[in-house]
Order: sequence, then structure tokens, then C-alpha cells
Amino acid sequence: MTKADAIAALKKKPVAVTVGDVTVFVKPLTIAGKEQFAAWRQGNPNAGVVAPLLAASLCDDTGALLFAGPEEVADLDADLSDKVCNTILDINGMRAPDAPE
Repeated sequence: MTKADAIAALKKKPVAVTVGDVTVFVKPLTIAGKEQFAAWRQGNPNAGVVAPLLAASLCDDTGALLFAGPEEVADLDADLSDKVCNTILDINGMRAPDAPE
């Protein structure tokens, strides 16, 4: 395996999530993004995680992020966002095995 092969195999690809009758895309966190989120979470144990995860993951079909930060997703529908957030947790290996769907 070459360096290029490893990069191609590990490159994050957007994942489609159907919410109602709309398909949105979420991008798995990079290694740096996952570590940055973990550090932020450790320093903010009582803060909500949905808005930061949505802002860091909602993207177009090419993987370009759609939002600059959590404040830009604050007014999205909470119930619909839960399904998207659960997908983000799943694709990043961050959801507890016994967590509800």
C-alpha cells in the first residue's frame, strides 16, 4: 500500500440521510475534528452536542460544509435534527451501544 492508497481509502465521504422527504448529507469528522470535538466536550461537559455536531458535519454532496458554526443551525427543527445527529454519532463511532435509535 502506498501513501496515496491509504489517503484514498481513509478519505471521508459524505453519507446521505433521508429526513422526511429530503435527503441531506453529513460528513464524518476528520481525525483532527474528532479530537477537537472531544477536547471541547471535555471542557464543556454540560453543553449540548447537537448544534456543534450538525455544524461540523452537514455538507453538500461533495463534502463541502454548509454552516460556519453551531449558531447557524440553532433554529433547525430539533426532532428532525435528532435523526441526522444520530447518524453523525454512528458514522463517527461516538454513540453508546445501548443508546436508543
